[in-house]
Amino acid sequence: MNRILIIGANAAGLSSAVNARKEDPKSKITIISKEPYNPYRRPAIPSIITGEISGLEEATIFPPDYLHQRGIDFIPGVEVVRFDLGSKSAETKNIKSNETKKIEYDSLVFCTGGYPMIPKMKGTDKKGVCTFTTYDNTMEIVNIARPGLSAVVVGAGFVGLEIAEALMKKGLKVYFNVRSRILRRLLEPDFSDYLNGCFEQEGLKMLTGEAIIEIGGNDKVEHVVMRGEKIETSLVIFGTGVKPNVDIARNAGIKLGESGAIKVDGRMQTSGKDVYSAGDCAESLDLLTGQYTYSPVGSIAALAGRLAGVNAAGGNQQTHGFMRCQVDKLLGQQIISIGHSSTTAKEINLEIKIRDLNELQKLTLSRKYPVKIKIITDTADRIVGAQVITKKYGSQYSYELRNAILENKSFNEFIKEWKPPLEKVVGFIRDKKEASLVGKDIKDIGLVKY
Repeated sequence: MNRILIIGANAAGLSSAVNARKEDPKSKITIISKEPYNPYRRPAIPSIITGEISGLEEATIFPPDYLHQRGIDFIPGVEVVRFDLGSKSAETKNIKSNETKKIEYDSLVFCTGGYPMIPKMKGTDKKGVCTFTTYDNTMEIVNIARPGLSAVVVGAGFVGLEIAEALMKKGLKVYFNVRSRILRRLLEPDFSDYLNGCFEQEGLKMLTGEAIIEIGGNDKVEHVVMRGEKIETSLVIFGTGVKPNVDIARNAGIKLGESGAIKVDGRMQTSGKDVYSAGDCAESLDLLTGQYTYSPVGSIAALAGRLAGVNAAGGNQQTHGFMRCQVDKLLGQQIISIGHSSTTAKEINLEIKIRDLNELQKLTLSRKYPVKIKIITDTADRIVGAQVITKKYGSQYSYELRNAILENKSFNEFIKEWKPPLEKVVGFIRDKKEASLVGKDIKDIGLVKY
C-alpha cells in the first residue's frame, strides 16, 4: 500500500489529498496540520472580522466527516520537526503535549505554505500588532476591533484591502498604508491612482508613497509614525506579503529555486525522490513565459496541489504552466488582474506593450457602468495580461480576456472579435435552438441584449 504524507491543510494540501485519493483508492493518505482546527477557508477571514461568519464552523472547506469518509487521515495540532529522505520518515511533535512520533511514508508532499512578512521597525512586539494568515491571528483582530477605534492596515494586495473594508464595516476608522502604491504587482500605476481616489471617496484613508516607520505606545499600540507625524490607532495589521515556508524542506536537503521557494518540475516533483511540493512554499511554471516563478495565489496552489497529489499517488501528469487570474470586489469596485502586469513582466525580463482600450475608444465611456481596461502584450503582439476596473459585468470581462490569453490571441485578433458586454444581458446564445427560444435569429449567436 502506497503511504502518502502531506504537510499542510491549506488549499494545496487538501487538493493534493483529495486528488491522490481519486488516483489511488487504496493508498494510505495522511495530512498533518500545525493548526489545531479542521481545514477552513482563508478567504472567509474578512467575514469573520465583520461578524458575517460567526466562527470556524461556517468557514470550513469540507463537512466534518468529508476526509474521514474518503479514508484520509487528518492530524491537527502537529508540526514536523525533521525529515529523513533516505529512510522516508518524518519526526512530528504534538504542539500541546510535545509528544513526538515517527511517521513513515512512500511519497511526500510539502504544502507548508508561506508565513507573513512583518517589516523590521520599533514597536512590532506590542499588543495590537497583528497579521491575518491564520484563524488565531484573525481572532486577535476581532478581540481588539471595536466601533469608533482606529486601525492602520499595512500592505499592497487584495487581502489587505479586504481586511480594511471589513474593519470599516465594523465601524472603525481605517487607514491603509503602502510604501509605494496599492496592487502594485497586479495593476498599472494609473489604475492604482484611480482606485486610490475611489477608496478615499468611500472613506478609506489612503497613506501611500511612504511606509510607517514606528509603532508607539506602552504595552499596546497607541499610534504609528509616518512622515514625522503621529497617527492615533489601536490596531496595526500587516499584510505585506508572504515568504515561502521552506525551512524543514531545506534542512532535509530539498533544493530551492531562485525565488527562495521550493524548486519543482512540471509534475510538481522536487529534487528529492518521491517528494512533491505545491502552494505558497513552492515555485510554479508560468504558462505565458515557460519560466518558474513564485506566485502565492490560492487558485494556483489548488491546481498545483492536484498535480502533486496525483503524481504522489503514482500518476504521471504534467502541467504546461499556470496562469494567475485574480478577481475581487472592493468598496464597490470590481478589480480583475490576469497574467502579467508591467511589474511582474519586468521581474522576469519580459518585454511588453501596454494597450489602453479606453484610449483606443473601443469602449463606450458614457455608459451607465464605466469600465477601465488595459491589455498587456509581448513584442509579438500576443496578449500576456489584462486588467479591468468596473462596477458591473466584471465576470464577463474576465471570461473574455482570460480566454483570449489562453487561446494565444494577438491584440489585433482580440479587438476585431471582441464586443464589450451590454448593459442588460441575460446570457450567451450558444446555438440555433437557444436563439429561437428568445426570438433571435441565428446571426445573433453570442452575447446579446434580450
